[in-house]
Amino acid sequence: GRLEAAVAALLGDRFLADPREQLLRSVGLVYASSRSRAVRAFSKALASSARVDTAVTVQRMVFGNLNELSLSGVVITRNPITGDDELFGEFKRQAQGEEVVMGSAHSEPIAKIDPAIARELERCKRLLVDRFRQDLDLEFTVEDGQLYLLQARAAELGAFARLVADTDFLSRGLIDLAQYRERLVRLEMAHACVALPRADFRARRWNPPLATGVPINGGVVSGTLVLSEERLKEAEARRESVVYFARSTKPTDFAVMNGAHAIVTVNPGRTSHAAITAMSMNKPCVVGCGDLEIDEERRTVAFRGSDRAEAATLREGERVTVDGNTGAVYRGVAPISEFFLPLSAATAAADRA
Repeated sequence: GRLEAAVAALLGDRFLADPREQLLRSVGLVYASSRSRAVRAFSKALASSARVDTAVTVQRMVFGNLNELSLSGVVITRNPITGDDELFGEFKRQAQGEEVVMGSAHSEPIAKIDPAIARELERCKRLLVDRFRQDLDLEFTVEDGQLYLLQARAAELGAFARLVADTDFLSRGLIDLAQYRERLVRLEMAHACVALPRADFRARRWNPPLATGVPINGGVVSGTLVLSEERLKEAEARRESVVYFARSTKPTDFAVMNGAHAIVTVNPGRTSHAAITAMSMNKPCVVGCGDLEIDEERRTVAFRGSDRAEAATLREGERVTVDGNTGAVYRGVAPISEFFLPLSAATAAADRA
């Protein structure tokens, strides 16, 4: 078809027919991606060298869309917002993992997964966390009822969750007091204070919000609504805080996500690219705001409204407030306060122990 013709024109006929050629070219594409604009922006944000060593893992392909006993998902071994020791994530039946990670599929919370698979995930979680002494982000596929772990990497937790996790590891004997102090110092260097999640956040309201979604990373930001990197740079030049709205995000959006002070997406996904990236950068984030529509041509965001939300259309450049603790998005500047814990207090307490 037309897709095969386009691939052949770009990569050659052999790529479609020769498995070895497919493998070698695919590996080459991974290495080429390490020199992309998004990777350069990511390296600059981390103040690290853009010359990083990249390894390519070649593994057997498994299919989460094989049949009704198949699915794909992503879980974090701890709640990245509250720090609770529970599986946090989602899955999609009869789907490949890319649909879940990119937030392009309406997924289900991990609590609804088959009990047998849940028990196996819990077993894998304990083995891996005890081995690596840190919380992990696990991508998995179930093919015809059989669980496969595709990838395990260090989890991106919010600052408060990281503090809770390290304290838990100390109490369980996974790390000693010296290692605990070292982790606290690193956390304090990255975040002078941590925002505290509170049980009464859900009851907190200022005016009816324009929209509500799933809160991913705590914090409150009032800023200029932007839909593109170009408008973000204009707002930055005026020294304004920025809230980036998108249907979903992908790795090539890193520059605009890094420049924004908060992120809002239409598509859902507690473990989507937007959610994980926001947590890694400790930015307030709300995903799954299904009641809004983004018109990139007119540069507007339409909020359809509901029983609890007003209907309105905002133009790019207007002010909005994002409450990452409740998942609410407000028009204008909302007078919402936060509660913080100075990390120096936790470090001082550990030094006295």
